[in-house]
Amino acid sequence: MLRAARANPGRVAMPVRGRADKTGRMPEVEFTIRWADGSRFDGHSPSRAIERWVVEGGVYPRAELVRRVQIALREASERNREVCGFGGTEAAEASVAFTAAAAGDPDEPAVVQRLARGAQALRYPPPRRFGGHVDVVVIGGGHAGLSISWHLRSRSVDHVVLERGALAGAWRSQRWDAFRTLTPNWQCRLPGHPYPGQDPDGFMARDEIVEHLESYAESFNVPLCEGVAVNDVRADAGGGFIVTTGRGRLHCDQLVLAVGAHQHPRIPALAAGLAPAITQLTPATYRNPTSPPDGAVLVVGAGQSGVEIAEDLMRAGRDVHLSVGSATAHDLASLTADGLHRHGRLTASDGEVLRFAGPPADELDLRAAGIRTVVWATGFRADWSWVKLPLLDGDECPAHERGISTQVPGLYLLGLPWERARASSSFDEVAFDAEHIAGTIAERVYFPAGPYELRR
Repeated sequence: MLRAARANPGRVAMPVRGRADKTGRMPEVEFTIRWADGSRFDGHSPSRAIERWVVEGGVYPRAELVRRVQIALREASERNREVCGFGGTEAAEASVAFTAAAAGDPDEPAVVQRLARGAQALRYPPPRRFGGHVDVVVIGGGHAGLSISWHLRSRSVDHVVLERGALAGAWRSQRWDAFRTLTPNWQCRLPGHPYPGQDPDGFMARDEIVEHLESYAESFNVPLCEGVAVNDVRADAGGGFIVTTGRGRLHCDQLVLAVGAHQHPRIPALAAGLAPAITQLTPATYRNPTSPPDGAVLVVGAGQSGVEIAEDLMRAGRDVHLSVGSATAHDLASLTADGLHRHGRLTASDGEVLRFAGPPADELDLRAAGIRTVVWATGFRADWSWVKLPLLDGDECPAHERGISTQVPGLYLLGLPWERARASSSFDEVAFDAEHIAGTIAERVYFPAGPYELRR
């Protein structure tokens, strides 16, 4: 098929692709502790062992925090010895420095204000500055963004994929350690990339999902730029769109928002009324059953994430309470028999006392129950404030037909529930929507004179 000619000065130059060099260094984790007097301590662990013992946002008595960090740094030294053949002094020096800084009242609370993995070399580094024009910009480098990139690549459509973090960033940083997919492995196929393993009826773990997406990206040389945060998108007066990033601006004729609908945890307003000594987490920040502070845990929400996190905690011997709400798709009888404390729908909080509507209707004194952590598994919400376009309908939802905006020509959405089916955001289903949208994009690229009819 012949492509329509167009004037196109300043086309985006993509960097040469390739894997980052493997240095053999252990991944470093930086952390910041905020003490009760307002002072802070900035430290680092030479390995990720610390993620097993503390969690970002965690509130710990000073003595407990010292114990946890010392254990983590000792494990980091042992891990370094396993990998490199020697323990090194970095972890020991970090432990000494932290213990000295932590001197004080052992019962005084301290907050893990920041827990972040050190910067890693990007596999798909962006150019130093963006500028110029590209036919299509895809925002989001998860399975939805990669799927439509494959279809655009197969149609020889010029495009770039922008990802604010690393490839599959949400799978890396917003899933707990024991997370597994809900769908069997054979359904985790992607366009041109079926499941390659030996266990089609199994369920991939978090790190396996990341590896699956990495191998997929490599299979078709995706034009991906990692580490590019998009600040906003808006219409260009001369036609098309302006995408503003931390590395400059891009102009494009068509724009795909492959960021999904589950962008931010939905936390109820009553969470603000909890006592400050309570650690508050979400499924995006919960990591494992050992990192929350000692004591019992309340999980609010009995959807898939809430029940799985409750099970994860109980397998580790934690005392767990679960606020179920009006209904749940899960049979909780076995968990209740194993010691789960079941409550109704959370309706109010007064510092350390929570009230639930039935069944069962009751009150829960967090201090008396020994609860020091609450996990808000209460769903997610979308944030379209950065899209400076008439994207939303009267219900504040994106107006579209199968991912094609009905209000903004040339704008598309991918990875939303119910684009074609209930599970449109899943690996298997997103491929159908990606193919449909890519076909429309290709028509508009190769036949820009139109007219365009909405593909149904």
